Amino acid sequence: MLASLRKAIEMDRNLFVKAKIDPMYDNVRLQVNTLLEDVLKQTKADAEKKLSNAEFAVKKMEMWFNNKYASNDDVQEYKVVNNNIYDAKNKLKTQSYFGYDDALKIMLETKGMLEKIQTSIRNKLDSLKADHHRYVNSANDIANEISNLNKKKNKNYVEKLSVAFGLALIMIFSYSSNQPGIFVLAMFTSLVLSIRYIWNYDYVTAIIISFIALIILAITDWMSKYFSLLSFLLLFIYLYFLAWPFVPDKTINSKLSDLESQHRHLKNLINSSEGQIATANESLISRLRPLII
Repeated sequence: MLASLRKAIEMDRNLFVKAKIDPMYDNVRLQVNTLLEDVLKQTKADAEKKLSNAEFAVKKMEMWFNNKYASNDDVQEYKVVNNNIYDAKNKLKTQSYFGYDDALKIMLETKGMLEKIQTSIRNKLDSLKADHHRYVNSANDIANEISNLNKKKNKNYVEKLSVAFGLALIMIFSYSSNQPGIFVLAMFTSLVLSIRYIWNYDYVTAIIISFIALIILAITDWMSKYFSLLSFLLLFIYLYFLAWPFVPDKTINSKLSDLESQHRHLKNLINSSEGQIATANESLISRLRPLII
């Protein structure tokens, strides 16, 4: 009979009160009261355990929600969960069977919400890991491209420097040995190699070198007797060509600037995704530990 009464109370909690006062149980009143006390304690213990597990889960996910990584739906669910925990605590304070039973039912309802949030975080974690992998691969590709461009830039610099000083030596030698043909050829080659910088965009360097050429022509006795527009142009070309290797390659520099900007953006995305992944991992409860037992 006592076993049947326990099952009946589980089906209809109103029987708990009825069993306390129903005369039909007077013959076994001691046993019934013991049963009711046991049911009361067990219900309280179950409710408290489930409440403790719910609080653990909420605390575990606190950083995820504080950092605003969660979706709007999850935020709403999380608020309901916190409200349910608050309500369950108040129910437990009543120290009554109905209060304990209400707290137990609230926690069972909360279990589904917590499981839904945990599933959402796991799905988000999978997405974050995929994004992080893509960001890392893209950043590595861009880093390799930047490295190759820098190698090309350095190679161009060495090649231009070698050609510039080689032609400069040829011009000096041909001029000093009175070989105008070789001198003019070397000067013409210098002009051809550096002409795109002179006319396209490197006006600042051209103006600076123009002043240097004028100063040299004005103060050098060696050039004073030849002072003319032609001697100025020749000296300008000579000086400009010597500066040619040091003039930045704006095409490469522009591309490098764009790639470096993309790389910085990807690094920020990588750092952000790593932070979210770490927080998601911290917010997940082991599948070996049930949310609410």
